Amino acid sequence: MTAIHQQSDSTMQAAPRNPALSGLKARRKRWLDVHLWLGLTLGFLLSIYGITGSFLVFYAEIDEWLHPDLLVVEHPADAKYRPLAEIFAAGKTVMPPTAKHVFSVYPRNESAAFKLRYQFPTSDTENQRWIVGVNPYTAQVTGKMLLTRSGDWLPATFIDCVFELHYALLIPSEDISAVIVVVSAALLIISTLTGLIVWWPLTGKWRQALTFKAGAGKVRFNYDLHKTSGFYTLLVMLPVLFSGIYMVLPHNVVPILELFSPVTYR
Repeated sequence: MTAIHQQSDSTMQAAPRNPALSGLKARRKRWLDVHLWLGLTLGFLLSIYGITGSFLVFYAEIDEWLHPDLLVVEHPADAKYRPLAEIFAAGKTVMPPTAKHVFSVYPRNESAAFKLRYQFPTSDTENQRWIVGVNPYTAQVTGKMLLTRSGDWLPATFIDCVFELHYALLIPSEDISAVIVVVSAALLIISTLTGLIVWWPLTGKWRQALTFKAGAGKVRFNYDLHKTSGFYTLLVMLPVLFSGIYMVLPHNVVPILELFSPVTYR
């Protein structure tokens, strides 16, 4: 047994070592620790952003499915839209005189209603936001619905709850929610880039780094799944996370964008 150990030691001493490769592996181990802890601490937030973002891709369809009487209309044969002035005037008739028309959503198809959003104060410090549906073919109001009250923690509708969870994590303070969302998105960008560093094949075995190992067990399959999916989604994750930062703090991001593409203001 002693002879075997001596032979193994002599073999290791005789084997050539690459100091540069050893240094790269040591540094990658440190990046792996950073990637691991960022993933563990921010993975929950990333899942929230991902799930709510998936809902918001189809928010119009979901909203119409939940509120068909308000947002869905019948399409008469050979019918045309009424003038916008009539549609806006119809929406105003069901709102208080103090209501301000703040936003409009044009029908996305021939069976959708006009969605008019209004805001009006209920006290010196509180206000409400409502949505009014108007049939574009008749300029008749299909109904109205409360969206949010400034004093409430949760919005009144499912889609607005999803929006608030996606953009502000349902945190009442806009300043605090903006900081948390921006910092978490920035750290997730760092986590994505550290994942690229950890993934990078130091020995040049690119095919192994880009594919699954055939006939491997469950542990290796999970490893390859994380490794390959992380690489192939990298070009999607980075712009998605950066766009999230832009949506929360556009005035802070625009100066950075101007370094690469000057913006012309009119």
